[in-house]
This record gives sequence, C-alpha cells and structure tokens, in this order.
Amino acid sequence: MSGGEWNYFDRRFNYDLEEFCNDIKERFPTLAEELLKKGKIICEIVHDIDYDVCSDTMIEDDADFEINSTKKLTGD
Repeated sequence: MSGGEWNYFDRRFNYDLEEFCNDIKERFPTLAEELLKKGKIICEIVHDIDYDVCSDTMIEDDADFEINSTKKLTGD
C-alpha cells in the first residue's frame, strides 16, 4: 500500500489536534474532548478518501459515503 496521496495528512492532523487539545484541556476540558472525538471521525473520513484517490482502496458509492460520513460528523 502506498500510504495515500496526501502524505499522511490524516495522521498529521490528528497529532496536531491532540497537541492542541492537550494545551487547552485544563481551561476547556469539554471542548477538548469533543474536538478529539470529531477529529477522530475527520481522520477516518480523510483516510478513506485519501486511499480511494490513490487506489489503495475504493469507495463503492460516493453518495452513500458522503451521507454516512456526514452522519458520523453530526452524530445522526
């Protein structure tokens, strides 16, 4: 597997978000927790798109993927 087209953007995003949340968690503990939860979802979505773009995996149906990804983000 190639590791994607976007040079592991999802991993870099996740590391940066974790670092940011560590910096703010004393002052904004609930916000930091929620950002980390959403960040994990964003990383999963970006990873799936990235691997589809580079042909390591395939998103079978764009419309379904978009609907399901949006539901994950909104919690529906």
